[in-house]
Amino acid sequence: MEETITKHYIKYGYSGMFCAEYQTYEINDPKRINGKNGAFGYITFDKTFITKDSEVFEGKPFNFSGWKYVGELIKKEDAQGTLRSNMYDNGWEVAVKTKRGSVYPLLDSDEIVDELI
Repeated sequence: MEETITKHYIKYGYSGMFCAEYQTYEINDPKRINGKNGAFGYITFDKTFITKDSEVFEGKPFNFSGWKYVGELIKKEDAQGTLRSNMYDNGWEVAVKTKRGSVYPLLDSDEIVDELI
C-alpha cells in the first residue's frame, strides 16, 4: 500500500556572525504563520512524502512563496561604496537591507513587509 502526503514548512532566516543562518519548521497551515523573534525574514514551501511498504521517500521542496523580509528597499543607483559595487557586479537592480543590517537581493517573488506575521 502506498500513501502520499504533502507537508508545509517555514524557513526563517537569521543574521549570523559571518553569514545567514536558517531554521526550518513544519507548519500546519502556510496561510497562518507567526513571525519568529530575531528573524530577518521567512519563506514557505511544501514537500511530498510517499510511504510504501513502511519505507518513506521524501520529495524535493516545491511551491516556494518567495522571501518575506522586514527591511528597506535599496536601489542600485542609490547604493553606496562596496554595496554599490557588489550590486553592479552581481546584476542586482534592487536589494533589501534587513532590520538586522544584512543585505540580500530582492527577487520578483520576494516582498518587503512591515513585520513578520
